[in-house]
Amino acid sequence: MQALQIKPDIAEALNNIGVVYTSERNLDAATAKFEEALRLKPNFADAMNNLGNVLVIKDRPQDAMPYLQESLRLRPDSPEARFNMGAALLKLDRPADAITSLKEAARLKPDNAETHGVLGIAWYTAGQLPEAKAEFELAVRLKPNYAPPHRDLAEAHWEMGQVDEAISHFETVLRLEPQDWEARSALAKAYLAKGRFPEAAAHYEELMRHKRDDPTTHNDLALALENMKKPQEAFAQFQEAIRLKPDYADAHYNLGLLLVSTGRRTDAIAEFKSALRYNPKHAEAHDALGSALYESGRFSEAVAEFTETVRLKPDLAGVRTNLELAQRAAAGR
Repeated sequence: MQALQIKPDIAEALNNIGVVYTSERNLDAATAKFEEALRLKPNFADAMNNLGNVLVIKDRPQDAMPYLQESLRLRPDSPEARFNMGAALLKLDRPADAITSLKEAARLKPDNAETHGVLGIAWYTAGQLPEAKAEFELAVRLKPNYAPPHRDLAEAHWEMGQVDEAISHFETVLRLEPQDWEARSALAKAYLAKGRFPEAAAHYEELMRHKRDDPTTHNDLALALENMKKPQEAFAQFQEAIRLKPDYADAHYNLGLLLVSTGRRTDAIAEFKSALRYNPKHAEAHDALGSALYESGRFSEAVAEFTETVRLKPDLAGVRTNLELAQRAAAGR
């Protein structure tokens, strides 16, 4: 009796190898395997979808579109292809079309956290924060230990002014992914906004162990230290921020405020002027410079600074009163 001859599906095997390469982020090798599979089996919908996915990951969404479109023509009810199409459309800055495709992917596979997470990003990109937040929340419920929707939900809460909720989700991200430096930076910023200065400082110090040459981290750490009544340490951090980025207007401004608070008004004036040299439209720096000049008896110069503040930011608290006082003093009244 003749043995049964089994003919292997080489295209299927190549596709499977490509999937493994994709999981290992060996994207060029994955691309080659999917393309080889399609040469052997031109109507292989899975390989088309997988190749489209790799091209999206490689930031080539326009190249991915023909493969994803053909995959969907062959298998219109594929949630994976609908998802990848949505991801490609999102990268092509077509959030409305991405939403349509991702909603269909979610209908076909409603319990997929990644789909709801990316749908949330599409809503977020379209400026629809409540819809984005709802999708991120669903993704978190479906997959509580998956960091990306926690990160996205935190950012949505932050945009909506819900700082406590943002902090909670950023903390979860760091519990799941301690090396997520962007989330750590965002959490430190949220702590700073809430006045939780020691916690903010701790995270900024951890960030500096990862990257010491970021001027923003030094500036923000200085703000936390200043509010912790550590002026000398704050001074050193502001100086380091300026050393790293000499044209950092906000750091010059913040250093000027610290110098005013420690009685070094002349040095503060120099810092406010530096801030304005690099950012002439910095209304708060004009206002602070006006106040320092007024306190130094330089009333006419103070009038000029307060006048410019009113022009740039007419609703800044107290500026009109300051201008009136400086005008009276300059006139000798």
